Amino acid sequence: LQDAKTARKELEFLIEKVPGLSDARYLMALLDLAEKRLPEAEAGFKHLMEKKDPRGMMGLVEVLMASNRAPQAKQILETALREKPANPTAVKLALANISLRAQNFDEAATQYQALIQENPKSAGLYLRLGETYYNAKRYDEAAGAFAKAGELAPSEVDPVVRLAMAYEKSGKKDMVKPLYDKILQLQPDNYIALNNVAYMLVEPGGDINLALTYVQKARQQEPNNPDIADTLG
Repeated sequence: LQDAKTARKELEFLIEKVPGLSDARYLMALLDLAEKRLPEAEAGFKHLMEKKDPRGMMGLVEVLMASNRAPQAKQILETALREKPANPTAVKLALANISLRAQNFDEAATQYQALIQENPKSAGLYLRLGETYYNAKRYDEAAGAFAKAGELAPSEVDPVVRLAMAYEKSGKKDMVKPLYDKILQLQPDNYIALNNVAYMLVEPGGDINLALTYVQKARQQEPNNPDIADTLG
Protein backbone atom coordinates (compact mmCIF):
# COMPACT_ATOMS: atom_id res chain seq x y z
CA LEU A 1 0.00 0.00 0.00
CA GLN A 2 2.81 2.36 0.86
CA ASP A 3 4.52 1.63 -2.46
CA ALA A 4 1.29 2.52 -4.30
CA LYS A 5 1.05 5.81 -2.43
CA THR A 6 4.65 6.62 -3.26
CA ALA A 7 4.14 5.71 -6.92
CA ARG A 8 1.04 7.90 -7.11
CA LYS A 9 2.88 10.90 -5.69
CA GLU A 10 5.78 10.44 -8.09
CA LEU A 11 3.45 10.07 -11.09
CA GLU A 12 1.43 13.13 -10.06
CA PHE A 13 4.68 15.10 -9.90
CA LEU A 14 5.77 13.89 -13.33
CA ILE A 15 2.40 14.66 -14.92
CA GLU A 16 2.40 18.14 -13.40
CA LYS A 17 5.92 18.88 -14.63
CA VAL A 18 5.59 17.16 -18.03
CA PRO A 19 1.86 17.03 -18.94
CA GLY A 20 2.56 15.42 -22.30
CA LEU A 21 4.47 12.46 -20.90
CA SER A 22 2.31 9.55 -22.06
CA ASP A 23 4.18 6.89 -20.09
CA ALA A 24 3.41 8.63 -16.80
CA ARG A 25 -0.27 9.02 -17.69
CA TYR A 26 -0.44 5.37 -18.71
CA LEU A 27 1.11 4.20 -15.45
CA MET A 28 -1.25 6.44 -13.48
CA ALA A 29 -4.25 4.99 -15.31
CA LEU A 30 -3.00 1.47 -14.58
CA LEU A 31 -2.60 2.36 -10.93
CA ASP A 32 -6.13 3.78 -10.84
CA LEU A 33 -7.44 0.59 -12.44
CA ALA A 34 -5.56 -1.61 -9.95
CA GLU A 35 -7.01 0.40 -7.06
CA LYS A 36 -10.54 0.26 -8.52
CA ARG A 37 -10.63 4.01 -9.16
CA LEU A 38 -12.53 3.31 -12.35
CA PRO A 39 -13.69 6.84 -13.28
CA GLU A 40 -10.13 8.14 -12.94
CA ALA A 41 -8.74 5.18 -14.89
CA GLU A 42 -11.31 5.69 -17.64
CA ALA A 43 -10.40 9.36 -17.95
CA GLY A 44 -6.71 8.51 -18.10
CA PHE A 45 -7.06 5.90 -20.82
CA LYS A 46 -9.39 8.14 -22.83
CA HIS A 47 -6.76 10.88 -22.69
CA LEU A 48 -4.24 8.43 -24.16
CA MET A 49 -6.70 7.49 -26.90
CA GLU A 50 -7.06 11.16 -27.81
CA LYS A 51 -3.27 11.26 -28.17
CA LYS A 52 -3.41 8.22 -30.50
CA ASP A 53 -1.59 6.03 -27.96
CA PRO A 54 -2.75 2.43 -28.59
CA ARG A 55 -2.38 1.57 -24.91
CA GLY A 56 -5.34 3.83 -24.24
CA MET A 57 -7.85 1.67 -26.08
CA MET A 58 -6.79 -1.59 -24.44
CA GLY A 59 -6.77 0.06 -21.04
CA LEU A 60 -10.23 1.50 -21.61
CA VAL A 61 -11.49 -1.94 -22.58
CA GLU A 62 -10.26 -3.28 -19.24
CA VAL A 63 -12.02 -0.46 -17.39
CA LEU A 64 -15.27 -1.15 -19.24
CA MET A 65 -15.04 -4.86 -18.46
CA ALA A 66 -14.33 -4.10 -14.80
CA SER A 67 -17.43 -1.87 -14.67
CA ASN A 68 -19.71 -4.46 -16.35
CA ARG A 69 -19.89 -2.67 -19.68
CA ALA A 70 -18.84 -5.53 -21.94
CA PRO A 71 -21.03 -4.49 -24.91
CA GLN A 72 -19.38 -1.06 -24.97
CA ALA A 73 -15.91 -2.63 -24.77
CA LYS A 74 -16.78 -4.96 -27.63
CA GLN A 75 -18.07 -2.07 -29.74
CA ILE A 76 -14.84 -0.12 -29.28
CA LEU A 77 -12.76 -3.10 -30.38
CA GLU A 78 -14.96 -3.90 -33.38
CA THR A 79 -14.75 -0.27 -34.51
CA ALA A 80 -10.97 -0.36 -34.16
CA LEU A 81 -10.78 -3.57 -36.18
CA ARG A 82 -12.75 -2.01 -39.04
CA GLU A 83 -10.27 0.85 -39.09
CA LYS A 84 -7.39 -1.58 -39.69
CA PRO A 85 -5.23 -1.06 -36.58
CA ALA A 86 -1.47 -1.51 -36.51
CA ASN A 87 -1.86 -4.70 -34.45
CA PRO A 88 -5.10 -6.43 -35.50
CA THR A 89 -4.16 -9.65 -33.70
CA ALA A 90 -4.18 -7.89 -30.35
CA VAL A 91 -7.63 -6.48 -31.07
CA LYS A 92 -8.99 -9.87 -32.16
CA LEU A 93 -7.52 -11.48 -29.05
CA ALA A 94 -9.16 -8.87 -26.84
CA LEU A 95 -12.51 -9.59 -28.52
CA ALA A 96 -12.09 -13.32 -27.95
CA ASN A 97 -11.18 -12.70 -24.31
CA ILE A 98 -14.35 -10.64 -23.87
CA SER A 99 -16.41 -13.51 -25.26
CA LEU A 100 -14.74 -15.93 -22.86
CA ARG A 101 -15.24 -13.65 -19.85
CA ALA A 102 -18.88 -13.20 -20.84
CA GLN A 103 -19.21 -17.02 -21.03
CA ASN A 104 -20.12 -16.89 -24.71
CA PHE A 105 -18.13 -20.08 -25.20
CA ASP A 106 -19.13 -20.94 -28.78
CA GLU A 107 -18.27 -17.44 -29.95
CA ALA A 108 -15.00 -17.44 -28.02
CA ALA A 109 -13.99 -20.83 -29.45
CA THR A 110 -14.65 -19.61 -33.00
CA GLN A 111 -12.58 -16.48 -32.37
CA TYR A 112 -9.63 -18.37 -30.85
CA GLN A 113 -9.72 -20.89 -33.71
CA ALA A 114 -9.51 -18.04 -36.22
CA LEU A 115 -6.54 -16.58 -34.34
CA ILE A 116 -4.85 -20.00 -34.32
CA GLN A 117 -5.20 -20.20 -38.10
CA GLU A 118 -3.26 -16.94 -38.28
CA ASN A 119 -0.79 -17.93 -35.53
CA PRO A 120 -0.54 -21.75 -35.61
CA LYS A 121 2.57 -21.90 -33.41
CA SER A 122 1.04 -20.01 -30.48
CA ALA A 123 0.83 -22.20 -27.39
CA GLY A 124 -0.95 -19.37 -25.61
CA LEU A 125 -3.82 -19.38 -28.07
CA TYR A 126 -4.26 -23.13 -27.72
CA LEU A 127 -4.35 -22.65 -23.95
CA ARG A 128 -7.12 -20.05 -24.33
CA LEU A 129 -9.03 -22.36 -26.66
CA GLY A 130 -8.64 -25.20 -24.18
CA GLU A 131 -9.81 -22.97 -21.34
CA THR A 132 -12.89 -22.08 -23.39
CA TYR A 133 -13.74 -25.72 -24.01
CA TYR A 134 -13.04 -26.61 -20.37
CA ASN A 135 -15.39 -23.93 -19.09
CA ALA A 136 -18.01 -25.15 -21.57
CA LYS A 137 -17.55 -28.67 -20.12
CA ARG A 138 -16.32 -29.96 -23.48
CA TYR A 139 -13.48 -31.79 -21.81
CA ASP A 140 -12.29 -33.97 -24.69
CA GLU A 141 -11.90 -30.92 -26.92
CA ALA A 142 -10.20 -29.07 -24.06
CA ALA A 143 -7.73 -31.93 -23.70
CA GLY A 144 -6.92 -31.77 -27.40
CA ALA A 145 -6.18 -28.05 -27.20
CA PHE A 146 -4.08 -28.38 -24.04
CA ALA A 147 -2.13 -31.27 -25.55
CA LYS A 148 -1.31 -29.15 -28.60
CA ALA A 149 -0.21 -26.29 -26.34
CA GLY A 150 2.10 -28.75 -24.60
CA GLU A 151 3.59 -29.84 -27.91
CA LEU A 152 4.33 -26.23 -28.82
CA ALA A 153 5.76 -25.39 -25.39
CA PRO A 154 7.24 -28.65 -24.04
CA SER A 155 9.10 -26.98 -21.15
CA GLU A 156 6.00 -25.20 -19.83
CA VAL A 157 4.06 -26.64 -16.89
CA ASP A 158 0.69 -24.94 -17.41
CA PRO A 159 -0.41 -26.97 -20.46
CA VAL A 160 0.37 -30.23 -18.66
CA VAL A 161 -1.53 -29.20 -15.52
CA ARG A 162 -4.55 -28.21 -17.58
CA LEU A 163 -4.39 -31.40 -19.64
CA ALA A 164 -4.38 -33.48 -16.47
CA MET A 165 -7.42 -31.57 -15.18
CA ALA A 166 -9.27 -32.12 -18.46
CA TYR A 167 -8.51 -35.85 -18.37
CA GLU A 168 -9.80 -36.05 -14.79
CA LYS A 169 -13.04 -34.33 -15.76
CA SER A 170 -13.54 -36.63 -18.75
CA GLY A 171 -12.98 -39.74 -16.63
CA LYS A 172 -9.61 -40.69 -18.16
CA LYS A 173 -7.94 -41.10 -14.78
CA ASP A 174 -5.48 -43.72 -16.03
CA MET A 175 -3.88 -40.99 -18.17
CA VAL A 176 -3.53 -38.50 -15.32
CA LYS A 177 -0.74 -39.92 -13.13
CA PRO A 178 1.98 -39.81 -15.85
CA LEU A 179 1.11 -36.17 -16.47
CA TYR A 180 1.50 -35.23 -12.81
CA ASP A 181 4.82 -37.10 -12.77
CA LYS A 182 5.91 -34.98 -15.74
CA ILE A 183 4.79 -31.80 -13.94
CA LEU A 184 6.92 -32.71 -10.94
CA GLN A 185 9.90 -33.27 -13.24
CA LEU A 186 9.44 -29.81 -14.72
CA GLN A 187 8.43 -28.12 -11.46
CA PRO A 188 9.11 -30.20 -8.31
CA ASP A 189 7.30 -27.72 -6.05
CA ASN A 190 4.05 -27.58 -8.03
CA TYR A 191 1.48 -27.87 -5.26
CA ILE A 192 -1.36 -29.01 -7.55
CA ALA A 193 0.62 -31.99 -8.80
CA LEU A 194 2.02 -32.79 -5.35
CA ASN A 195 -1.44 -32.80 -3.79
CA ASN A 196 -3.12 -34.77 -6.57
CA VAL A 197 -0.40 -37.42 -6.73
CA ALA A 198 -0.60 -37.74 -2.95
CA TYR A 199 -4.35 -38.25 -3.22
CA MET A 200 -3.80 -41.03 -5.76
CA LEU A 201 -1.16 -42.68 -3.59
CA VAL A 202 -3.49 -43.10 -0.61
CA GLU A 203 -5.67 -45.44 -2.66
CA PRO A 204 -5.28 -49.19 -1.96
CA GLY A 205 -1.85 -50.38 -3.01
CA GLY A 206 -0.36 -46.89 -2.92
CA ASP A 207 2.67 -45.63 -1.01
CA ILE A 208 1.27 -43.89 2.09
CA ASN A 209 4.65 -42.56 3.22
CA LEU A 210 5.36 -41.00 -0.17
CA ALA A 211 1.84 -39.57 -0.23
CA LEU A 212 2.44 -37.90 3.14
CA THR A 213 5.75 -36.46 1.92
CA TYR A 214 4.09 -35.00 -1.17
CA VAL A 215 1.09 -33.52 0.59
CA GLN A 216 3.23 -31.96 3.33
CA LYS A 217 5.38 -30.37 0.64
CA ALA A 218 2.23 -29.09 -1.08
CA ARG A 219 1.03 -27.63 2.21
CA GLN A 220 4.27 -25.70 2.57
CA GLN A 221 3.46 -24.00 -0.74
CA GLU A 222 -0.25 -23.41 0.00
CA PRO A 223 -0.89 -23.68 3.75
CA ASN A 224 -4.54 -22.55 3.53
CA ASN A 225 -5.61 -24.58 0.50
CA PRO A 226 -8.75 -26.62 1.38
CA ASP A 227 -8.00 -29.34 -1.21
CA ILE A 228 -4.64 -30.00 0.43
CA ALA A 229 -6.27 -30.06 3.88
CA ASP A 230 -8.76 -32.60 2.53
CA THR A 231 -5.94 -34.85 1.30
CA LEU A 232 -4.22 -34.63 4.67
CA GLY A 233 -7.51 -35.51 6.38
